[in-house]
Amino acid sequence: MESNSIYNLDANLDGHTEIKRKSKYVVIAARESLRRGDAMTKEELEQYVHLYREIGQIQVSIDRLSSKNIPVVAGKVKASSKYFPYTEYRVDVPIETPEIADKVNELIKLKERRLDHCVNQMLDIERFVDDIKDSELRQIFELRYIEGKRMQEVADVVHLDRSVVSRKISNYCNLHTKSQ
Repeated sequence: MESNSIYNLDANLDGHTEIKRKSKYVVIAARESLRRGDAMTKEELEQYVHLYREIGQIQVSIDRLSSKNIPVVAGKVKASSKYFPYTEYRVDVPIETPEIADKVNELIKLKERRLDHCVNQMLDIERFVDDIKDSELRQIFELRYIEGKRMQEVADVVHLDRSVVSRKISNYCNLHTKSQ
């Protein structure tokens, strides 16, 4: 089924996530530096997985609204004959019920605005993680918050104790927040 949404989420084989906005790609794992003063709490970082899920739900909702069959009514338009003298007459044409069509279009615009907001939040989280200088710590944040793995799973992947992983995350978040 073709998506009418302005975004499509694709998970590549290499684990990177891409968001396609219309025909232009916006790669989430972009190498943009954060403005000074941006900090993230653990709670904000944990939103990533939920945002990803919400984007999928919003896309389904937009697709459903876009394919909704709106009742058709007869509308009248002016027409004229092809040949001289161009006599004017009225023609009945089928049109969607304006009130319902307007409400559906408004709902679609609200969903697209919420979709933009979710994508921007995901990008902020990706930029925050990308800005971490230490490779091991960046991997820990990527696994924990971007991929949504449990603390023990992260610890197993990076070959550290679960408590060490937890402490590294807490120390970085506390240090980064205090330095603001």
